[in-house]
Amino acid sequence: MIRGLSRLLDQGDLAGGIALCERGLEQLRLSGHLRRYAHDLAACGAYLSVVGDNARAQRFAIESEALARQLGDQHTLGIALNALGYTSIASDPERARSHFKEAIGIGAPWCAASAWWGLGWVEDTAGDDPGAIRCYEQALELWSGTGDWRGIFYAVQGVAIVATRAARGTTAVRLFAGSEALAPDIGAGSMPQWNTWRDRHLDQLRTDLTEVEFSSGWSAGQRLEPGVLVKEALIEARRSATPGGASAT
Repeated sequence: MIRGLSRLLDQGDLAGGIALCERGLEQLRLSGHLRRYAHDLAACGAYLSVVGDNARAQRFAIESEALARQLGDQHTLGIALNALGYTSIASDPERARSHFKEAIGIGAPWCAASAWWGLGWVEDTAGDDPGAIRCYEQALELWSGTGDWRGIFYAVQGVAIVATRAARGTTAVRLFAGSEALAPDIGAGSMPQWNTWRDRHLDQLRTDLTEVEFSSGWSAGQRLEPGVLVKEALIEARRSATPGGASAT
């Protein structure tokens, strides 16, 4: 399973990763270790939802959710709920909100961070900038506490997207560039739906800023130390969440 998940995200080998995951899941199912099977099923569903294989992700997550509720396994339930939330963002935002809010209520830091970020994405695409930035901030704080740099990568990009719409182009470019500097070390970049959403805002920045402004901001962002990048993103998120802050330049 671990090798399969690594191939799904870190190595970008979708077919090979799925084959390894399914082999591991079948072995666990036959072994009778129901709790471990439910957990790994949820994890695989979550990873598949990230790479855009929504049909398979939803099937795995639904089975895992049912098993987790039956077993009273809250940690596994949180993972399954996140997977179900991610698969619903584009097709049924209200359903996605419901899943993410239940996952947040469970309270496990990593699952809560993932759910806050997913909820931020839902509010982001709905045009609710104050709601989105609050969620991205929560996700960034939690992921910073757990040291999850893959999560930090996406949370920083979420803050940068809201900053773009708030006409704080220089800040947005720095945050986008800082997050991209993390990518080679964390195997990120495999979320096709998110990448499209992010690229739309990067294209907007290229329109709004001069070539010199964009390139200088990008260079500055790429030089940010990871810890400084997180601090800058949190400062920007808190400023945007302040009444009147989202419209400042």
